[in-house]
Amino acid sequence: LNPIKCSGRPKKLTPHQCQQPMDLTTRDSHSQRLPLATIAQMAGINAATYLPQKTFSQEGYHQRVARQKPFLNAVNKPGRLDCAN
Repeated sequence: LNPIKCSGRPKKLTPHQCQQPMDLTTRDSHSQRLPLATIAQMAGINAATYLPQKTFSQEGYHQRVARQKPFLNAVNKPGRLDCAN
């Protein structure tokens, strides 16, 4: 049997090269705040500037700042306590 060749342009990064920036980013909170170009440089990926962003978005990471949960105010506290009991 002959393997079927995939048509189209080959990928620029191997799956291992795609996983390296993910591992660097998720290891601590400091590296999560770094720019994507810096993370790609730390991982040793020498590619176009759009490629790290595309790789992260394909993995489900979309460079957004996480929202903070607001503190409970006087109106919401009784309802929260009722829910907890």
